[in-house]
Amino acid sequence: KNAVVGEIDLEALLSMKTSPVKAPIPSKFPSVSRDLAFLIDEDVPFLDVERELKKGDKLISSVEVFDLYQGANILFGKKSMAITITFLDPEKTLKDEEIKLSMSKAISLLKQKFGAEVRQ
Repeated sequence: KNAVVGEIDLEALLSMKTSPVKAPIPSKFPSVSRDLAFLIDEDVPFLDVERELKKGDKLISSVEVFDLYQGANILFGKKSMAITITFLDPEKTLKDEEIKLSMSKAISLLKQKFGAEVRQ
């Protein structure tokens, strides 16, 4: 049985400068989310997908993965990834045509950069 002893300097801890947490200002305009599922090489991390999508379209405000699957009905060396892409223009409400164009750009980018195949 080991004993551990420690000492904390509360004065030093309490005197440390802290910066207030800044919450983002909510947009006046609504965001729009779309789901997309695709097959991709199993060694491609989600963070690479997220980075490329955000870099490729200024309207993409967030990308979240909600499903990853490998197994039956998925080719060896591949995985199924399902993501939610959220679009937002801080200066106006997005039109359906703009969202469709951004989704097309996202799909093209995934195919070009990662060899992704969209699942229906």
